Amino acid sequence: STFYFYGQDDFQKLKSNDIGNIIAVWYEEAAEFNDQEDFDQSNVTFMRQKHPRAKFVQFFWSYNPPRNPYSWINEWFESIKTNKNYLAHSSTYLDDELGFVTEQMLEDIERIKENDYDYY
Repeated sequence: STFYFYGQDDFQKLKSNDIGNIIAVWYEEAAEFNDQEDFDQSNVTFMRQKHPRAKFVQFFWSYNPPRNPYSWINEWFESIKTNKNYLAHSSTYLDDELGFVTEQMLEDIERIKENDYDYY
């Protein structure tokens, strides 16, 4: 197995990669794409380089939803939630069952929530 890491400062740079044999792609902070067009074009770039034995390239996207409900990625997420080709999952720090969120972090979150609910 080989892992490649790319910065997302300019999606055009991704279009020039030619690593081939791709079976999966994970976008961390997917909301950082400028718009859905850049996002879609980036996906197609990797789809073209699918491993011959893979049925399809699997995509994983993780991000913190922007506050604006009309942000392109929030609208995209809503549109794929019922698509049978996608597994759409959303969670918050309240769903942490593995103990990543410490008691100290919870207290700090509550402090922020009490002081400035809009910021929270």
